[in-house]
Amino acid sequence: MTYELMSQLYDEFEKFGKGKKIGVLNTYKNYVHPRDNVMKYIASDRPKKIMFASAFVVKTLSNQLVLRLFMEFFNKQKVPRKTFLSEAKAMAWLRKMQDEERKQQGS
Repeated sequence: MTYELMSQLYDEFEKFGKGKKIGVLNTYKNYVHPRDNVMKYIASDRPKKIMFASAFVVKTLSNQLVLRLFMEFFNKQKVPRKTFLSEAKAMAWLRKMQDEERKQQGS
């Protein structure tokens, strides 16, 4: 993904949230390493203003391990994020994170 596409995607997230933070579910068949400028962008302050959490669903354990290593050591972000092998578990985690966000906001 390019920087321009990532910026446009975050613009759409912001519109969709209408002033509230959203949870994002990402699904991948294969993990693709983002470009350096994209990594800097997603590690910036902007995502924290738009998202309360981001879940990543991958198809294989090997992809999950690679993504976890990448997230842990090479791309620190300010938004909670977690990898899953199933969409149902990812959605359950996002709901839990949404509840925590609401408690923090006093909603």
